Amino acid sequence: MNKLNKLTVVLTTLLLGSGVALAEECSGINGRVSENNVVLNTAEDGTVTTFVSWTGVSTLITPVNEANTGWQHCSGLVVSKADKSASGSGSCYRVSLNGDQNIHSWQFNSDSRTWKRESGTGSESGAASGTWEWAAKMDNGLGIQSWKGDCE
Repeated sequence: MNKLNKLTVVLTTLLLGSGVALAEECSGINGRVSENNVVLNTAEDGTVTTFVSWTGVSTLITPVNEANTGWQHCSGLVVSKADKSASGSGSCYRVSLNGDQNIHSWQFNSDSRTWKRESGTGSESGAASGTWEWAAKMDNGLGIQSWKGDCE
């Protein structure tokens, strides 16, 4: 048995022993760089922002495999109001290092931040949905998001 196979057996044993549901729970980290932002100011001191962002995705938590690392291209619309509240929605096209692909939608408002896989191929073809949060967000368009959910 080579070192990679031994490591896989050890990690699988540890994860199964920890009670982590390998087939259902998924989570990870997204590093985001925004490009091509267009900001329109509204009459009441709010803004509407359309954007395109490229995201390098690196899943660090569960499940651990090549399909969880890749790149995604996202676009969306965010409405920010004078009272500092905001809401938005959009979609992303994701390609994993192994070539599997998916399209997922996202949305947020003052009460929730959710995502849902709309379609996919290979390991990205099952139903998946969950929540996301900002781990760090910078004014220069860089940001880090953490996400989790249920993935088939």
